[in-house]
Amino acid sequence: MAACDIAAVGKIGSPYGVKGWFHVQSYTSPTDNLRSYTPWLMSSADSGPWRTMVGLESRRHQKGIVAKLAAVNDRETAGRLRGQWIGVDEDQFGQAQHGEFFWRDIIGCRVIGADGTDFGVVDHLIETGAHDVLVVPSVADKGTTDVLIPFVDAYVVNVDLQAKRIEVNWDHSWS
Repeated sequence: MAACDIAAVGKIGSPYGVKGWFHVQSYTSPTDNLRSYTPWLMSSADSGPWRTMVGLESRRHQKGIVAKLAAVNDRETAGRLRGQWIGVDEDQFGQAQHGEFFWRDIIGCRVIGADGTDFGVVDHLIETGAHDVLVVPSVADKGTTDVLIPFVDAYVVNVDLQAKRIEVNWDHSWS
């Protein structure tokens, strides 16, 4: 699989216990969807190179996921994995439903206001529980803080993935 066929879907977190288990930060919704993908791949960068996580076990733990690799049997070794990206082959996702978007498709889109204001390019999204939020690093002449735009119909007018463009009804002073 080429690196462009892999989507980062999580990150390895802190060790859990003393037998080599570690917490997993899932970027899937719901969180437990990550466990349905196989195999998991691991990389120190979200763009690869990716290697298969061999002998993987995972289970739900409280509101999250913990996992273990066959070759990792102690807390110290599990701790060295912290920060590694978890990826899966994009073919496992299927197609987004009408009006739904994968975050990976939104990241990198240019955000343009209905009045023509160029807000910049989506760097990442954050999940607030109520809705997702576009994070657009500020353009130098527009201030010093990131522009945060709720990804909801009231503010997102149009998403054109082919043109990598998102039109929003947003006033820069709201950020």
